[in-house]
Amino acid sequence: MVKFLERNKERKAETEDSRKKKGRKKKKLIIISVLAGVVCAASIFALAGKDDKGKLTYEEAEAAMQDISSYYSFDGVISSAETQTVYTPNLMTVDELYVSVGDLVEEGDLLVTYKQENSTALLQAQTSLSSAQLNLTTAKNNLDRIAALYEKGGVSMEEYESAQNSYTTAQLNLTQAQANYQSTEDSLEDYSVYAKVSGMVVSVSADSGEELNSGSEVMEIISYEDLEIEITIDEYDMSELSEGQEALITINSTGEQVSGYISELSRKATVQNGISYFSGTVKLNESSDSVSVGTSAEVKITTSDAGEVLAVPVGAVQFNEELGAYVLVKDGSKMTETAVETGESNGIFVEILSGIKEGTVVMVPTYNNTSDENTDMSGGMPGGMVTMTPSGDMSGGRPSGGGMPGGF
Repeated sequence: MVKFLERNKERKAETEDSRKKKGRKKKKLIIISVLAGVVCAASIFALAGKDDKGKLTYEEAEAAMQDISSYYSFDGVISSAETQTVYTPNLMTVDELYVSVGDLVEEGDLLVTYKQENSTALLQAQTSLSSAQLNLTTAKNNLDRIAALYEKGGVSMEEYESAQNSYTTAQLNLTQAQANYQSTEDSLEDYSVYAKVSGMVVSVSADSGEELNSGSEVMEIISYEDLEIEITIDEYDMSELSEGQEALITINSTGEQVSGYISELSRKATVQNGISYFSGTVKLNESSDSVSVGTSAEVKITTSDAGEVLAVPVGAVQFNEELGAYVLVKDGSKMTETAVETGESNGIFVEILSGIKEGTVVMVPTYNNTSDENTDMSGGMPGGMVTMTPSGDMSGGRPSGGGMPGGF
């Protein structure tokens, strides 16, 4: 401990220029990972940056076997890749409904039929056809009258040509009205709608005998055999994910867990607040009665799993030029700097490959601010209180995605 305090005192005596040069040299050494850089910076701050408002203390932690796994966490809503919404193609009357809410249907099952008689759409087509026929008769009579006057010199050439054009237009309008009537009649004759997907009828919005406007929703069918979740991934996490990667989906309302995998990753990003985000699709491998479309869920995608390994809190690992990575080992009333080799990290614990054994007590530096605004650096970061938990969740660092990938 005396040795540590003397070293700390010497650091205070360094000149500003010397500290800057030393800082530049240290930066070159921190090349293993972003997390290692954060640990180093925080450790130097805790050891040399105290002032009158705070003090440096230590927490004991024992090197123990831990499950070191790193994963990314995303929030999303379960949806179905296969749905069918039935709409009315025209103004028509529902003849008969063959399904109800909650029914299971197979592809090809009959869902609904519509009546032809007294259909508003057919009546409108009939009215348009009758009007076109009347207009043609009127135009023909007018043309005959104008033609007779033209032969006697009673009207000009312009009046005669105008009557001819009106008759031609009336003929075209009648042809169009006849085609429209035939099309409407064909669409209504024995008009039936069949299921295009196998699934459950989740809504029915019409009754038998009800006349519906064109485009009215009649029912919706959802397949529960092909469920998926859309996730949003920021650009910093995309390199850690790939199509086919396994995922674990937790249903928020029930806590039920189902397996899945990444089925698709977008190659086109959208930019929000200066950060690019990509969309991804996670398919569920299975479904159950408790998994409903529209349910919120958490998706965890493991990026590394070292298994049960010897580990210490990341805050226990510090760095200097002489030893590189080291920990402070408790030796009675003293602390001894001991070089270690590190492996995988989940952001809370770091794997120790060599240097210390299981059961070794290491000291985690903690910088306590005694002012009103206390500095809480807990969670395993250098200079914080250590919470011994078995695995690390890297979520929460950025929107909709994980934190920094673990590992030194």
